[in-house]
Amino acid sequence: MDFTSGRLIECDGSASPAVGRGTAGVARSVFNFTTLVVGGGLLGWPNSFKMCGWLGGVCCLFVCCLFSETTMCLLVNLGIKCGTFSYEETCSAIWGRGGYYVITITCYLMDFGVLVTYWVALGDLVAPLAHEAFGTSDRTRIKLGLAAIMLGPSYLRNLGKIPGWSLANYGLIIFGSVSMLCMVFLPATADFARDHIEPIGESISPGFGEAVKVGMWPSLGTLAFTFCNHDSVFMIFSNLKDGTWQRWALTCKLAMWPVVLLMILTGLPMYFVLGEKVASDITTSFPNTGFMLAVRGALTVSVAMTWIYLQQVARKYLHSLVMPLLLRRALTPSESYNLTVPELLCFTTFQFSVTLVLGISTEDLGLPMALTGVFAMSLAAFIIPPCLLLTSVLRGDDVGYGRVAQAYFCMVLLFGLTSCTLGAESTLSARYD
Repeated sequence: MDFTSGRLIECDGSASPAVGRGTAGVARSVFNFTTLVVGGGLLGWPNSFKMCGWLGGVCCLFVCCLFSETTMCLLVNLGIKCGTFSYEETCSAIWGRGGYYVITITCYLMDFGVLVTYWVALGDLVAPLAHEAFGTSDRTRIKLGLAAIMLGPSYLRNLGKIPGWSLANYGLIIFGSVSMLCMVFLPATADFARDHIEPIGESISPGFGEAVKVGMWPSLGTLAFTFCNHDSVFMIFSNLKDGTWQRWALTCKLAMWPVVLLMILTGLPMYFVLGEKVASDITTSFPNTGFMLAVRGALTVSVAMTWIYLQQVARKYLHSLVMPLLLRRALTPSESYNLTVPELLCFTTFQFSVTLVLGISTEDLGLPMALTGVFAMSLAAFIIPPCLLLTSVLRGDDVGYGRVAQAYFCMVLLFGLTSCTLGAESTLSARYD
């Protein structure tokens, strides 16, 4: 049974043409999507296996990718039939204005948490570079320096329309991940882990032994941080040329499943070698050699570009949340998609400043990444999309998904509910116990 396809819901009683409005082909869209899927999440890949065990981590990886891919296809399918090109408008078409605000708030909280987490990751990545170049490792000064560089590009309307940016970003990701995979086998890495990573003085113990561990929810949260990009799917789809649901399903598969392979080929061997010495940010598990500094530089550029792109996604949700309240009416499609220059300046400046302040005050990458994944991302990815489908079924709409597919999405819904409740509680308990 293919859960990514099917005849779609009649939201307005008439068929809507399943045609996107963009100019990007499938290949370019895949690269744009992949850069969002990977993003800063690659820093936590080995740690996801550490928390859950190597076999448990692989199982969580496949489950998270499968559930994410199918629900992202479901969302766009519903949007095509409803004639909507955003997550919030699709919810509004099915649930009314209440649904509009539910998803807008949810997606903004998700994006906001990711942006704060990326500031933490950027500070950790750049600290050794700043120490070598300027003699300082002060995270506050480093993040302020990065902010001065990133603020200007943050005012761009859509980084995804710049030719070649995603291909360059993907190249940086491959370079960084493959380089760390090669470096993990060097004796210098084992010596560094023994002398600088807790517990200090103990040699590395390979992670082959424990196939399954109790940290399933924190691990799933970290993986959700990588795979749950439901807030961004309509931005990618709107740039897709001849955007039928078949082309979107192909784009999803080509963007998501190669990342699974990349995680297994790079993250899993790092865990096998380093074992419990794996850090929440994998780059801190390596000595700061000249080559590792180059890797840090490449990953810094990659995460910074991804931050700017995601900031544009989050800015749209903030705009969709605030402007209807200020105008006391719903936004027109043109107003929703096209921010005026004053709106662009105000929303970008506000969001940039607040996330930067919180990013400066947060030091550990692990907790915000895991908690954002198990709560906000699970809500947007695994709860709301199945609920949209089930609402349509109960209303008697011809959704085109049979009983087997409906049962599958009920299972996804149950997983999402468990993640948002027991998963969030387990993640916090693991942090503070």
